[in-house]
Parts: sequence; C-alpha cells; structure tokens
Amino acid sequence: MNRYFISFGIGCLCLASFFVSCSQQSDEQKSEVPEKKVVKKVWKPEEVKSSELALLMRAMWDSSMVRKGQIESGENVFAYGDLFKEIHSANATDPTVLTETFYAFAEVYQQNMEAVDAAQSSEEKKTAFNNLVNTCVTCHQQYCQGPIPKIKKLYIK
Repeated sequence: MNRYFISFGIGCLCLASFFVSCSQQSDEQKSEVPEKKVVKKVWKPEEVKSSELALLMRAMWDSSMVRKGQIESGENVFAYGDLFKEIHSANATDPTVLTETFYAFAEVYQQNMEAVDAAQSSEEKKTAFNNLVNTCVTCHQQYCQGPIPKIKKLYIK
C-alpha cells in the first residue's frame, strides 16, 4: 500500500511540475510576442491606377447624382443622353468583361439616358431615371458587384 502512495505522490509531483513548466512557458511566450498595432490604410486615388472604364463609371455616378438632384427639385434635366458614349470604347480593368452582353447593357444604358431627356412630367422623369439606375445595377450584378450599394443610392424614392 505504501508503494501506491509513493507512486501516486510521484505521479502528482510530475503532473504538477508539468503544469507549472507549461504555464511558465506560455507566460514567457506571451511576453516575447510584441503587440500588433492596427494600421488603417487610407485609400488615395493617386496611388491606384484606374482604367478608363472605371474612371468613366465614377463620372457617370457623379453626373447621375446631379441629375437625381435636378429631378427631385423639379429642375429641368439638361441634355443627358449624349453623355458617356465612350462607354463603348473605354478600356476596362479586366478586358474579358467587354463581351456582347456588356455592350448590350451599355446600349440599354444609353437608351435609358435618352428616355430621361425625353420624359415630360416629373413623375415620368423619376421613372425613367430609376430605370436607368436599374440598368446599372443589373449590369453590375453580372460584372462587378462592389459598387452596387453606392449605385443604389441613386434611386429616387
């Protein structure tokens, strides 16, 4: 019986020394690992080369925000349909997106801009403008989903 107590005691001591050494090691490891600082990267447009198409689409969005404000305030929307015809020839970041489907969307976009110009009443202008925005969203669902939340801000309620 004495042997069992001695074996049990030695086993407990070994086990205790194992836990103590492991906890000391993890404390040492913690002190050796430097704290990581979170650095927030601020995007600067001059650091990123944008394609012609990306720049054009940003200009399209800016112009559409102006048109949205004009429509909401009841102002006359100035010639809109002739803008951005270079959508058919602009270089894309990823040239593989320039497919027949893309060009079909571009054509519908152009037609919808002309429809905004042709609309007579403010209600017709709102509907035509929202159709234009739908065209943008639908195209971006196919090709580049990232800007969709921003594009949806163009809708006139």
